[in-house]
Amino acid sequence: FPVTIDSQNPAVTGATAAFVAGGSPTSAFTKITTIHRYPFTTTPAPSVSVGALAIAVDLQAGLSSSTQGYSLFGRTNSTPSNYNNVQKFALTAPTSTSVVPTTVPISPTSISAGIQNTIAGYVGNINNPTSTTIYKFVFATDTTTTLASTTPGFRYNAAPSMSTTVGYLAGGNGTETTVIKMPFATETWATAPTTLAISRSARRGVSSPTDGYTVGGTTADTAAIEKFPFATEVNSVQVQTLTIARGSGMTTQTATDGYFAGGRSFPTPGAFFSAIDRFPFASDVNATLIGDLFTTLAFGTAHQI
Repeated sequence: FPVTIDSQNPAVTGATAAFVAGGSPTSAFTKITTIHRYPFTTTPAPSVSVGALAIAVDLQAGLSSSTQGYSLFGRTNSTPSNYNNVQKFALTAPTSTSVVPTTVPISPTSISAGIQNTIAGYVGNINNPTSTTIYKFVFATDTTTTLASTTPGFRYNAAPSMSTTVGYLAGGNGTETTVIKMPFATETWATAPTTLAISRSARRGVSSPTDGYTVGGTTADTAAIEKFPFATEVNSVQVQTLTIARGSGMTTQTATDGYFAGGRSFPTPGAFFSAIDRFPFASDVNATLIGDLFTTLAFGTAHQI
């Protein structure tokens, strides 16, 4: 199976292609079911439709096992809009999607991107600015439970990243610059010594083999890409920029590069974007435009193979 392990968490590193699922293409916030794929190995990177979710959602959490992509919870086109099940599809053939029912309460189901290892993913209720609850989803059994340890403080719109042993949530709430962490071995949350350089809402996270990245953001639109080292957890510094200032995009990574696709600017209704940006981990060079999604899109999930 073509996943690059390297020193990176193998659950979050792709080698061949990225998938983007669901999301909203315009400020009308009409959710879509489309799953589309773009290659890591081709420039420009053409985005093609390869499948569909069973239920149209946005603001869901995205996780990936070695074989499956998972879209957890989210917001539908129905009223009430909150969705509390998990949708999964095979990364090698995402033509059909199965629905995994959960016992998660129906109310707190607009969720952020998650942190994960090869065994399980952990997602938080970032669209509820007063929630500190984290849900754990185990890939082998398709089961969801509520984690005993809650996050220190509210983490609305925090940016996730992860090493092989620790998951991080950076920023949040539009004004937060602290970073919290959870060792996968203990599943206990604590505050990391890291401080972000700037505070923004709707940032997205990327993980290299050695560093956590926070990418883009809104409130005041930014193109900033910051990073902090996993080994020392010293303060984050801005090292690169996106091609367009925006937040709420879909992020993935290989062992060598980070990707930020789509996104939306602020204030509401904002502009929606289709651009796919790539930035290297080895040198602090600004992101370059390598292609476009099949449509403008924000608030979807991203997966990699």
